[in-house]
Amino acid sequence: MANVLVVAEKPSVARSIRASISPKPLTLALRGHFLELDFPKEYSGWRSVDPKALFTAPVRWVVRDRKAYKGLVEAVRDADVVVLATDNDSEGELIAYEVLLSAEKVLGRKPAFKRMRFNAATPEELRSAWARLEADLKWSWVWKALFRHRFDLVTGAAYTRLLTLSGKMGGELTSFGSCQTPTLWFVYEREMEIRGFVPEKYWVVSALLNVKGVEVKVSTAPIRDEVLARQLHSAASAAHEAEVAEFAVEDHLVRRPLPTDTDAMLQELSRITGLSGAKVMAVAERLYGEGYISYPRTETDMWVGVDHRRVISMLSKTSLARFVLSRINPRSGRRNDGAHPPIHPTAPFQGKGLEAKVWEYVARRYLANVVGEDVKLKRWRLGVMLSGVPMEASNRYIVEKGFYQVFPYFEPKDTLQIPQLHPSNPAAPYT
Repeated sequence: MANVLVVAEKPSVARSIRASISPKPLTLALRGHFLELDFPKEYSGWRSVDPKALFTAPVRWVVRDRKAYKGLVEAVRDADVVVLATDNDSEGELIAYEVLLSAEKVLGRKPAFKRMRFNAATPEELRSAWARLEADLKWSWVWKALFRHRFDLVTGAAYTRLLTLSGKMGGELTSFGSCQTPTLWFVYEREMEIRGFVPEKYWVVSALLNVKGVEVKVSTAPIRDEVLARQLHSAASAAHEAEVAEFAVEDHLVRRPLPTDTDAMLQELSRITGLSGAKVMAVAERLYGEGYISYPRTETDMWVGVDHRRVISMLSKTSLARFVLSRINPRSGRRNDGAHPPIHPTAPFQGKGLEAKVWEYVARRYLANVVGEDVKLKRWRLGVMLSGVPMEASNRYIVEKGFYQVFPYFEPKDTLQIPQLHPSNPAAPYT
């Protein structure tokens, strides 16, 4: 196609498209939404306009990012066809719609356009997406995103004005948002729990047992009477051995992880790196833009449309090759957002720093899901009597490491294996 303009949502994706498609198209990179909804000027007066009127007020598009808008306006004038290569989700669809609105305003007509859909900025997927350009947008996605933007504008403006003008906050600006306000309540609720906590003093009597050469710590339940606690301590201290009252061992499985969605990635990487979810997401989006991982914003934990043999083949050429197995048996969840597959690696990453940590996490979690095995544990519980004082202990130990071999981040470290005991036998000497 002659005079093609490709509009991408991120500069890194625009670069990847230009490098992957031949002949190289003209590419333009936006930085997210460059238009936004707002009320007409006559609704701007806080005191002259009843907040209730905002629920039926008209809204209009205004330019939010003038630099991006100006660049787009200049580029579309010479384009015969506009290829909309924004992210493949509802927000990306709305940004594509913003491009069409702006182009129509400049040209005086709707431009000829195609929609390019991809979930990873790799050369293979970009070329495949280029070969199957779609003729239209997914309008249900456009209306979904547009509704959310309008809802946030109307409720945010109306309730912010209402709360501020009520004077209940001393005349200070009181902001309302459909996400921020519930989140603030969760923070407040937790803070009140912390402030309202009343510490309660209690005592615990503990003993170390030598169970056939294994040191095991057993303890009583919490004792809230200090006099009783001292009496039990004195009695237990006089014992030379403990009598086994109960010993039970149960098999337990730790299932390999489900495919990686956004919530799982942010929660786990925040624990691993100590960084905020926002910083982790920024790194993940850079890796996506450079073609190293698939799109990192997804609610899908169900495998759909991913060529596992290709991904496994790619990982076999990385430092994780020793974990790559011929057996491919992915575990799948039940959620599919209809836009993106689960997050997975798409190309080897050779860099260092935080990007390397995030990529390695994504790759290791993928392998844990696709070729890993469930972890087999044994959980044990021991109950003993020391001169009539009941004490107990419990723990677990790993029998087969399974997916912990490739995904060791949350492998338990405080495990303990003890010999088999029987309630009919006295315990080992008390130490």
